[in-house]
Amino acid sequence: LASGGDNENFEIAADGVLKLREDVAADHETKLSYSIIIQTSDDLHTVETPISISVSDINEFPIISIPSVGLTTENTGESVTGTVEASDPEGVEELVFQIAGALVTDDQLVADGNYGTLRIGKNSGIYSYELNEQNPLVDALSNDEMLTENFVLKVSDGELASANATLSIQITGVNDAPSAANDTGYIAEGSTLTVSDGGAAVSGTSTGSNSGDLLDNDT
Repeated sequence: LASGGDNENFEIAADGVLKLREDVAADHETKLSYSIIIQTSDDLHTVETPISISVSDINEFPIISIPSVGLTTENTGESVTGTVEASDPEGVEELVFQIAGALVTDDQLVADGNYGTLRIGKNSGIYSYELNEQNPLVDALSNDEMLTENFVLKVSDGELASANATLSIQITGVNDAPSAANDTGYIAEGSTLTVSDGGAAVSGTSTGSNSGDLLDNDT
């Protein structure tokens, strides 16, 4: 091989085979062809033969970026929004996002999680997550206690799909205000009204005193 230029990317093996060096990877998207010069010589003469090598294009897997963690807090009523980034080595512009088990509409995917619902643009990757405030596990969160919701995504170019990427939503609890409901108990004159946690509203004795406690509808 002559020195310089594209020749630096190749080597001639002991059996005379011309090949790319092991530390070089041909990539159609960055270099369409190589131009090299082969030298053949004897003791008196040297002949140079130019060779052009074209790099064929193949379909490569699209790439999905690992999304940042989405953050939400209980009782704020605010959705988590963001964009999942993806690209394709061949420059395919209309990649399609996929979530196993999601409902597919014309332009978005709708995936129900354990604590809320994710909606993501089928081609754009723009998403919103709405927390289900009525979920008992969400409602039971103490101040600064956390839950994590994970959605596994991938993207397709129509033929090949990317590796999986996980979109995580971190849910932070707050200290909920206590609540109480009105209750009514009935007793006979000279009797006692006793209410225990979750118990019956009325019991009667003849002691002439009364006491009370919380029922199940008080929190």
